[in-house]
Amino acid sequence: MVESLTYTYTSKTEIEALISKEGLELHIDDQQTGPQGLQTGDVIDDAIEYATDEMNSRLLHLYEAVNLSNSLWVRGRATIIAASWVFQRCGNRATTTSG
Repeated sequence: MVESLTYTYTSKTEIEALISKEGLELHIDDQQTGPQGLQTGDVIDDAIEYATDEMNSRLLHLYEAVNLSNSLWVRGRATIIAASWVFQRCGNRATTTSG
């Protein structure tokens, strides 16, 4: 969970814009119960924190966090990192829907 980060470089909205709301839900719904059974907050917060930490480790010694948080390039890369983390957390398992 994002606890001590003053600035973050992506958001749930940005991640959903990249991989779609349904795509995000499918990759964080470990029980395959559908939207009504999701406990998404912690997973999304962890992905945002991971992406922010990755960007900070590479760029914070060069730029101030406030400038990084306002950079479209940084936000785009952090969103890709967060989405990748979501996909990899469960071994990038394939998800299917029946119907």
